[in-house]
Parts: sequence; structure tokens; C-alpha cells
Amino acid sequence: MLRSLSAVIAGVICSGLTFMIVTTIARSIYTRPEGILPDDKEALADYLSSQPTGEKLFLSVSLILSALFASYIAARISDMYKFWIGLIGGFFMVMITVSIFLYLPYDKGYAAINILLVFLMIALGAKLGSTKSIGKAYK
Repeated sequence: MLRSLSAVIAGVICSGLTFMIVTTIARSIYTRPEGILPDDKEALADYLSSQPTGEKLFLSVSLILSALFASYIAARISDMYKFWIGLIGGFFMVMITVSIFLYLPYDKGYAAINILLVFLMIALGAKLGSTKSIGKAYK
């Protein structure tokens, strides 16, 4: 039981680090214009509506990779109920993804696609992490 808890914590930490690294790379490539404060909803909405496609792609990749790593690592480290522990470990990224799209005024279609992809990556990571070898996951 303690190993499963530590597996979820390890998955959450790895997903957080992955998200932070990819978004830091995105921020170094795509800098925000001066004068946009996080509390200024109108300026932020204007910026996000004209946001470069590459920056949106970086956000999607960071969410997807983080969800995959969280569920895979949690399932791989756990000693029992590997698939379910992987799903629990990945659920952290669902909460992060939903909170990002609730707080920031992104397009609803873009938000829905990202949330769906995060769910799919959590299931894939949990499946891959719960098998003895990755080659057996698809047989």
C-alpha cells in the first residue's frame, strides 16, 4: 500500500517536472508581450486569441507528455493494482489541465481536445506501465 502511494507521488512529481520543462522551453521561444498581467482577463483573452500555433502546440505536448509520464511511472512502480494506480497517478494531470482551461480564456474546442487527449494518454500510460514488458501491451 505504501509503495502504491509512493508510486502516485513519484508519478505526480515526474509529470510536474515534465510540464515545467516543456513550458519553460515554450516560454523561451514564445515570449509574452509586455504589459499583460495575469489578472487582466481582457488583455489575456486578446493575446490568447492571437497566440501562435506553435505555443499552443507546446502547451498540448506538455500536457500530453506529463499525463503519459504520470500514469506510466505510477503504474510501473506500484506493486498492486498497477493499472488503477496508474490512472490515479495520471488524474493529477486531469485536474491541472481542467484548471488551466477554466482559468485561461482558451477556445472551448481546443480545451476539449486537450482534455480528451490527456485522458487517452493517462489510459495509455497506465496500460503500458502495468504490463511486464511494453511489447506485450498490444498482444
